[in-house]
Amino acid sequence: MGQRVVHTLSGYGSAGYRWECRVEGQPAAVQVSRLPTAPSPPRPEGAPESFSAEERFEILGLATGEAVVTFFLKRPWEDHPAEGREEILAVVVE
Repeated sequence: MGQRVVHTLSGYGSAGYRWECRVEGQPAAVQVSRLPTAPSPPRPEGAPESFSAEERFEILGLATGEAVVTFFLKRPWEDHPAEGREEILAVVVE
């Protein structure tokens, strides 16, 4: 308990996507929080203007147990997540 992990995901904000998550299994074992976006790195001269920042989430162990955290890409105006764009983490809190 009390363990903290930061999980970083590639950004797709320039395409309108944002990472979301759901917790299954024993959801009371963890707390998942979105962290503030890090400042964008300096853009090399001549590089395109568009940029998608990485998205970061903190996973905090709250109680002994096992949970499955699924991160998925979704546009806010769409009902379903993007197909094939998910990351699944099995989390064990001791």
